[in-house]
Amino acid sequence: MPVEFNVTADLRQAEKLFGKQGQNRVRRAASRALNKTARDVRTTSSKEIRGDLPIAASTVRKAFIVNRAGPSNLIAIVSVRGKARIG
Repeated sequence: MPVEFNVTADLRQAEKLFGKQGQNRVRRAASRALNKTARDVRTTSSKEIRGDLPIAASTVRKAFIVNRAGPSNLIAIVSVRGKARIG
């Protein structure tokens, strides 16, 4: 069951507030926020999966792939690979 959500923001106003270095500061802050959110998604998803299935935390954690955001690429992706083997 794929779950996807997108967040769109206009950073131009925030960049203006910080002046010359505004673009770099805002983009770094945005990438950090996205990466923290991706980590939180991984943690919460792992707990939910382990609540439903008898799988070790280490096994679930290894199945997650987190592609981190950077200041020049404000996209963070959390995906899971593999199949649940029950029984």
